[in-house]
Amino acid sequence: MEIVRFTWGSSLADTGHFVLTRIGARKGLNTQYRVVERAGEGFVFRGHAILAWKVPIQGHRGSWGTAVYTPYSTALRSPALVAVGKRYLDGVIARARARVGTLASHADSEKYVTDIIPAATTASIVLIEKIDHGEFLACGGNAACVRRIVDAVYVTLAANGPDASRYAVSHSGARGFMQFMPGTWTFIRSKYPGAQLPEFRVGSRDHVASVTAAIALNDYNLTLLDDRHAAWLAANPKALTMYSAAAYNGSPKWAIEAIARCGAQWTERSCGWLRRETVVYMDKVEAVWPMVSGVPATSKSAPPPRTKPSKKSKWRATPLPHRFARW
Repeated sequence: MEIVRFTWGSSLADTGHFVLTRIGARKGLNTQYRVVERAGEGFVFRGHAILAWKVPIQGHRGSWGTAVYTPYSTALRSPALVAVGKRYLDGVIARARARVGTLASHADSEKYVTDIIPAATTASIVLIEKIDHGEFLACGGNAACVRRIVDAVYVTLAANGPDASRYAVSHSGARGFMQFMPGTWTFIRSKYPGAQLPEFRVGSRDHVASVTAAIALNDYNLTLLDDRHAAWLAANPKALTMYSAAAYNGSPKWAIEAIARCGAQWTERSCGWLRRETVVYMDKVEAVWPMVSGVPATSKSAPPPRTKPSKKSKWRATPLPHRFARW
């Protein structure tokens, strides 16, 4: 093991003994590098990886601090670390479900939130939130390639535990493990007081609190559906996951309009009612769902009932989370 200094985020760094080449675009603390060792007049790859780096980060109100983080590297990928990461995520989801396990669902007051939102739905959304769009599209639908980038999420969780995605901030200002906007967090916190969510800057960095809020948001988004579509999703876990992911990424109103107007083709680009990014999200669910649920990819859900869009749709009369007000 060797401690070296280099300009974090740079495309190439020569430390004398090692040369580090950035792989792809910068991804904050999880920016990937290939590490090769100088050997005579050339270089050789010996499976080295960056085990941890210490980088400056800007905190609340402009203050600065440092973070120690292990970025993903293919050299770290192993069945053992993948298994550790999966156990960690399963544990986070279990603790989050316990927080809302005795709360009545807003979508069906006779059931609990955890009766409505399956654990596999939550796991799928966590994974697709962490999978880079560009890397996913580069897989071109290849199952082995998708498995590798899913494993990368598990390895990152195994290596960093509660610090994984802790400092993540999107261009739009979404923060933390589940990329919440402040307004959405406040909205869900007010709608589900029994979940005991902390304030945004604390909760968005906490894995269990973030996943708890995501489960509650998924439950609330079901209240915006017409009764026929709600019944259809209740009987089809994969379809429920598709809707939940579309609503989480873009807006429930666009997902609802797409279902009503396009029926079985609602997730396809040709439907035209989902944003381009959300269509990729749907492809991610198709790829990840079999890995999480154990249901074969060839298994098909019943198509949604096709209905005529109405100006009296529930989503028009029901308050939307702040995150979606601008759409």
